Amino acid sequence: MGCFKTTSGGSNWFRWNDGMPEGNIVSDMKSYFTGGDFYVLAGTYGRGMWTRKDDELLGNGNISTNTPDKFELYQNYPNPFNPSTSIKFSLPADSKVQILVYGIAGNLVRTVLNDEMNAGIHSLNFDGADLSSGVYFYKMISTGYSQTRKMILIK
Repeated sequence: MGCFKTTSGGSNWFRWNDGMPEGNIVSDMKSYFTGGDFYVLAGTYGRGMWTRKDDELLGNGNISTNTPDKFELYQNYPNPFNPSTSIKFSLPADSKVQILVYGIAGNLVRTVLNDEMNAGIHSLNFDGADLSSGVYFYKMISTGYSQTRKMILIK
């Protein structure tokens, strides 16, 4: 029971209900805007409300048409995660971008992205279903920019 999300056009689905009590059925789902942000609100039978912000709803892709003023790699969400998480980053100009994931020992675990990207704010899904629990680091490398952040996979 609960809410599920797909980032593969319906080929694969994963649970998307962190914070929603187990065993509940969604009785109503609404979307709304406030303060420039988009939210989904789900009501459950007898157990209250559950909400999620827009940047958690989107799969891989560009989530904004506004051009940011700087490169930035945001903290993944959720963190800790199991088994997937969203990695968001911003580009002030069209750029070649790499998103790399490293294990705690510094070994390259996965190349998540290695492509030319348009300026804007982007979000992509990282699936760690085939990895073991632990601390990982994800790194964004682009034109004159590099930043690393920590994420935790808990199974």
